[in-house]
Amino acid sequence: MIRYLQRRRTKKVIKRLSPLLMKGYGSRDYYTVGQVEANSIELCKRQKQIALALFCEYTSLKFDSDKEKQAVAAIRQDIANDYF
Repeated sequence: MIRYLQRRRTKKVIKRLSPLLMKGYGSRDYYTVGQVEANSIELCKRQKQIALALFCEYTSLKFDSDKEKQAVAAIRQDIANDYF
């Protein structure tokens, strides 16, 4: 059940942000952290983490704590397992 909710939340983030990022910045492999954060203002904290995990290169992310770094790494791993 939890995986189902995670997939739904991920799909919602993809549906909202993909068109905004492509329209504003063009099609590219990765977007900068600033670009993603500027377009994810209305998202909740968890959805912002998903957006950063989806659209930003992992090496460009700066984390305040180890816990936050592990959370984004886990999200990236879940997305990789679910979609690729």
